[in-house]
Amino acid sequence: MKNNRKGFTLVEVILVLALIGVIITVSYSIFFTGQKSFEVGIDKGLAQEDNRILREYLVRELRYITYFNSQKPNSQNYYSLKIIQNSNGSNSLIKTKYNNGNKEENNTPFTFNKLNLKSENGIIKAEVNDKYKFTILLENNSTLTGSILSNGSDEIFYAYPEDIQISSESPKEESNNNNNNTEPSKPSEENPNTNPDKDIPMWNKNNIYNKDDIVMYKGKKYKAKKSNKGKEPTNTGHWELIQ
Repeated sequence: MKNNRKGFTLVEVILVLALIGVIITVSYSIFFTGQKSFEVGIDKGLAQEDNRILREYLVRELRYITYFNSQKPNSQNYYSLKIIQNSNGSNSLIKTKYNNGNKEENNTPFTFNKLNLKSENGIIKAEVNDKYKFTILLENNSTLTGSILSNGSDEIFYAYPEDIQISSESPKEESNNNNNNTEPSKPSEENPNTNPDKDIPMWNKNNIYNKDDIVMYKGKKYKAKKSNKGKEPTNTGHWELIQ
């Protein structure tokens, strides 16, 4: 009499294990690719935020200029902007002020982390931008187009009308100006649009301000204590009066 033995053969066990291995591999690949896509999506959102903040700053900073070039102007007073890469992979915008042709002050308006996206392992490809390009409509309705390299090798120089005018004045003209006893008109305390310092932007409730940004408000200068938007300079928690 034959014994009826039931069970799995070796071939069946090998096929089942192979099938389980394929399922695990495909599931992990789908999960890994989805996770990377999600991370790059977040990075792109942060990059857009960095891009918007940088664009708003450049508009405020360059809107009233009369000189813009990669070469230093003939005037003695001017400014420069460049982007440098930090050791931790982030980028910083550096603003330098020149007084009488000499460096007077270095300022870092802000640091951004996601302006340049890089691909990881070739799985998710993101565009890598080595140059930040911008177009600004100036106050005189002309269009300014420029770019800043992210490796710090490209530096732009600019100057305001008063910088060009002061540098071109002769000593005689300056002496005549000093001997003029006419008292200058004082800015109205009630009119926040009065701006005696043309190189300092007026406060705008729609702009985003970063720490150490300086604005004019009702004829006075205020410096931001921390990043804010829509907070009036009279708010001592976000601004301090410097003049």
